[in-house]
Amino acid sequence: MDDSDDEVIYLDELRSNKYEDSPLIPTHILDQAQQRIFIVSLFILIQSWKIYDLILIKSDTFVDTQLTQLTSYSFMLKYIILDGLFLWILPVLNIQYLTFTPLKTLLFTFVAYTISWFMISSFGFPLVSNLFLPIWKFFLQKNELNIVGESIDRNKVIDIESHFKGKLTIHYLPDSSAKMNPFHYDKMCLESNSIIPMPIEFNTTSGIGYLQIQQTTADNEVNYVNYTGNSLRKMFRQDYSHLQKYKQFKPDQNIFYLEYPISEPGKYRIAKVLDKKGNNIRTYKSEFMITNCPSVKFFYPANLENVKCMGKDISLDAPWLDSVSTIPSYVRVNVKQDGSDVKTLNITLESQHDLPLKPIQLTKNVLEAELSKYNDLFKTNRRSSNIEFQLLDITDSFGNMKRYNPLSKDKDVWYKLQLKQASTLKLKPMVQDLLVNGELFLKFDNIQQIQDYPIDVTAQFSNSSNMFELSHTFNSRIELEKGFKVNQPGLYKLISAHDNFCPCKIIAEPITVKLALPPSLDISARSVNDKCLGNIGYNFDFNFTGKPPFRVGYQVYHNQSGTLRALGQNRRNLVSNDYKYSFKFKPDDPGSYTIIFHQLTDANYQQVPTILDKKKYSYSTYFNQASQVGFQVQNRKLTTCFGQTSSLPLYFKGNGPFSFTYQFIEVGTSQVLDSKQVNNVEDFTINTPENLIGKSYDVKVSNAKDKFGCDAIIHDKSVRIISRPNIPELEFTNIKQNIRIAEGDSVGLPLKFKSSIGQTGNDKIEVKFSSGDSTKVIPAVMRGNSIIVKQAGNYSLSSFSNNGCPGIISSEKTIEISYYPKPSIEIVANELKQHRDHNTLHLTPICVGCSNEITLKLTGKAPFELDYQIKLPNGKVESHTMNIETDEIKINLPTRRSGIYEHQFMRVFDALYTRRNTAVDKTIPKILYQVNSLPNGKFILDNRLVQICENKLQNGVIATLPVELSGEYPFDIDMILKNEQTGKEQSVQFKSVNEPYLKLLNSQFFSLGDYSVRFSKIVDGNGCEQTKFSANDKFIISITETPDIFKSDNRYHYCIGDHVSYNLTGIPPFTITYQFNSKVKTTQSYYEFRRLSSKAGKLSIQSLQDSGASECKVSFNSDKYSSLELEVHDLPTVEINKGDYIIEDLHQGDQTELIFTFIGTPPFQVTYIRTVEILLNKKPQKKLVEKETIKDIWENEIVIPASLEGTYEAIEVRDKYCQASRAITYIE
Repeated sequence: MDDSDDEVIYLDELRSNKYEDSPLIPTHILDQAQQRIFIVSLFILIQSWKIYDLILIKSDTFVDTQLTQLTSYSFMLKYIILDGLFLWILPVLNIQYLTFTPLKTLLFTFVAYTISWFMISSFGFPLVSNLFLPIWKFFLQKNELNIVGESIDRNKVIDIESHFKGKLTIHYLPDSSAKMNPFHYDKMCLESNSIIPMPIEFNTTSGIGYLQIQQTTADNEVNYVNYTGNSLRKMFRQDYSHLQKYKQFKPDQNIFYLEYPISEPGKYRIAKVLDKKGNNIRTYKSEFMITNCPSVKFFYPANLENVKCMGKDISLDAPWLDSVSTIPSYVRVNVKQDGSDVKTLNITLESQHDLPLKPIQLTKNVLEAELSKYNDLFKTNRRSSNIEFQLLDITDSFGNMKRYNPLSKDKDVWYKLQLKQASTLKLKPMVQDLLVNGELFLKFDNIQQIQDYPIDVTAQFSNSSNMFELSHTFNSRIELEKGFKVNQPGLYKLISAHDNFCPCKIIAEPITVKLALPPSLDISARSVNDKCLGNIGYNFDFNFTGKPPFRVGYQVYHNQSGTLRALGQNRRNLVSNDYKYSFKFKPDDPGSYTIIFHQLTDANYQQVPTILDKKKYSYSTYFNQASQVGFQVQNRKLTTCFGQTSSLPLYFKGNGPFSFTYQFIEVGTSQVLDSKQVNNVEDFTINTPENLIGKSYDVKVSNAKDKFGCDAIIHDKSVRIISRPNIPELEFTNIKQNIRIAEGDSVGLPLKFKSSIGQTGNDKIEVKFSSGDSTKVIPAVMRGNSIIVKQAGNYSLSSFSNNGCPGIISSEKTIEISYYPKPSIEIVANELKQHRDHNTLHLTPICVGCSNEITLKLTGKAPFELDYQIKLPNGKVESHTMNIETDEIKINLPTRRSGIYEHQFMRVFDALYTRRNTAVDKTIPKILYQVNSLPNGKFILDNRLVQICENKLQNGVIATLPVELSGEYPFDIDMILKNEQTGKEQSVQFKSVNEPYLKLLNSQFFSLGDYSVRFSKIVDGNGCEQTKFSANDKFIISITETPDIFKSDNRYHYCIGDHVSYNLTGIPPFTITYQFNSKVKTTQSYYEFRRLSSKAGKLSIQSLQDSGASECKVSFNSDKYSSLELEVHDLPTVEINKGDYIIEDLHQGDQTELIFTFIGTPPFQVTYIRTVEILLNKKPQKKLVEKETIKDIWENEIVIPASLEGTYEAIEVRDKYCQASRAITYIE
């Protein structure tokens, strides 16, 4: 069994896949299609419920009673839950096509929430209504109400075709004819084994019974081809529908076509045509001549080459032209040079020939002759060039053209000629000599111009004993740049060179190759000796032969216990640019050393060094180490205190015992104070004498020799001794004994030093500090010559040392340091509440914008700096800093916003306790106060207009103004009542208002017109007053007259299909009672009563009632009644020839009658047209050829003569009142 061919399916996989794909509700209970229907129905139910709730919420705004308990917030909460549960339960149900990914479900949830929010918002519902209601009306609501209140389709009110009946069509009987090439075939030719179908057009009603075609061949022979019976029927049965693409095609039932096959060149015409009755059919004089298609190609002679070397005179070689065509023929050849167009050649091919329809073959060398006329156009002075010839087309004597692909590279139509210029070749002068047994390369100059490889080069070699030639083929530029390889010195000269196409120009300047001998070296060495140390080095003189620069390689070795070890670098070099060179070798340390010179190179033999004889050029030296004496001290300058001496130990290295002299020399005068000689010692310490105490002098060692009498090297020959002449003293200088400072600041206590070396960085001072019962000794902190102190207390000097020498305290003076008092602040307020918390002041409440002043009293030294924080009612904390120049200041607390303010003074600073002292007074009280907001009032946005009928002015309360008040009840409100027409104003006051509305009483101020009411002042229960209100916040009271109605168009006569319209004034909606054709109707409308007139009759208005508070109703008197009347008339009707469609066949010159019959009220006017049918874009179209209008017809019938071909139809008719017109599609 092959495992790779069988697929193993496990049971658990099947089970898991089954569970993953199956819905939550098993399909045997409810299949998935029914589940989908149920879920979609549930979704539609939820959305319908949402729209229902939305309509109820929006309707609450327009009615007095509450339709639903839902608010905008509860609506959103309800459908957030319903939509969210519905969408997120879909993945759990796992129904096919209704299961989405979590990301898609989240997106759908967000879209549903957005739509719900948009619809419940104040702008969403009106926007959707205004957007979709006109669209719904335009596309779906096609019905309108007519005058009697019926809903009818406005497009079916008028059946316009019922008002235009009948038409007349006149046809001319045609003549029979036959015509060859009706579509004007031109410039056609016969390809090999091809057939051209030649169309023939017949115009006859009798059919074709005989057709004869005359053919004149290319050899002027005349032949006749006859078609009768079956041959004709076979031709007519073919499909000629493709001929309809031609503009000259005539889609007439009497015109038909056939195609005659042409397969030979010649001249063709229709000789004779008979119909089926044997009658002759007139033939148009039309002939068609056709020949074979022309052709041309390049012909390549045997001696033609496509590469030509350029010289002084150049002629362009080109292929011949081989053509087959009628004569004369015209050939176009495009010539390019290096891809750029140079010239398009127009070549005429001619020959003596008597048969114009017969093609002949010509092969001529006409291209070279044509090119010779334009030699100046070609740029032959370039290094190389490519000339391309491209056959474009050939045209025969009949104008038949055959084009060739201008991009084709086929040799029949494309030829490329390469022009090559001879390259110049020259040998470069030699810059390097030939090494012994080595090789050199002769380089070529000016090789950048050579492009055509390979190139064959021949050179000649000669010397005193030999001469021969060298040849080499270079296949690339890289090989040519490398050059000729030579291994013999002598004279080399170029003889010849030839690249891939042309011979090269040779510059035969000979090149001399010299032989370079290896370099050599002669060394002269002189040893350098010391009587105590021995041979300490060498002085070397070098003499070179060869070519500088020279490089000598050497190595230095140290001989340790008979073993040579290399020192430093493995390879050391000496470089000389001259033939002579000097070098000194002297090791730095004692011991045995060997220097070996091992190789030599010069400018020629840099890569092949000359190996030197190591035995010959090896030099050894050995010398001893010199003895050493020095002071064993770290510092070269020693200081001693008053009354002390010094000890200076010495160290010795080398061949002891040693002898030396040491001296004591006074500083400044260089006088020798004392001198001692010491002999044969290996260890010694110099002790300074007591008679030099208090002086400054140098101890110097000299004349040191070892046991062999050799001079020892003296390191650190002298040490300076500075002996103190006195004991240092310290005391406080002139200073107050009591000093005050700010806490945190510091002060310097100046000191007076008495010391021979003055104050140093190594001085140590201790101070005794006393504060209260505590006393301690502390190190002094110095700054310059002062002690820096910060803490309050008593300070006195305790001990002192000057650069390590103990000193004495000259005075027991004590200085006391104390602090200035810290600054403080006290808050004084005019009005406080009765209670006061610990560290908190409560101010009395105040209104927004009112002054709230407190006084700050400060103690300390001015100026003061005060940090404080303000916690605003919105919770934001602002930090500020205040600069105060006096001890007392009044400040205004902020009252710009309502709420509770909290002021906290954080820190206070004065001139002594500045910000860097960070002194904080934690006892500064906090201030709390409340700012009450100003009252405000405005009219409710959705209800700012009330209309009052004029007859309602007798009531006491004429209007209730709904207002929205903010502040503390009760309110005293002042308002301004303004007549908008006259501009007069009157003040109205409302006292102790405790309700969100105002009752406006009647007064003599009211009459017909519009009045506006606006706020001027509000005082609330807190005593806060508001006088600033929006200028646009007004309540409009409109006192109106009784409603009225009048015609939109002041005319009496209307036609069916017109809209009858009345304009209404008053408070909508209006209840209108009217009469039409003795039937009384009642309807409601707004500011326009508009109906579609679908029946004839008379309309009159009887009464009108508006929907204002007074519900004014008016019944119209006789004068008003008659002015509102109107009459609807039916449209006129016209019939042609009693309403029948008549087709008459007339011979040209005959005539018939065109009868118009009218129904309506005279006078009549009719407009009729005459059209003929044509083909446009393969489709039949009506073309207008005549249009006439007849006016002032007082009779119901009129007769006019008609004789021209075409169809006569009426398109417009008018009577005394109305007009009817119909649209007929035609082209002019």
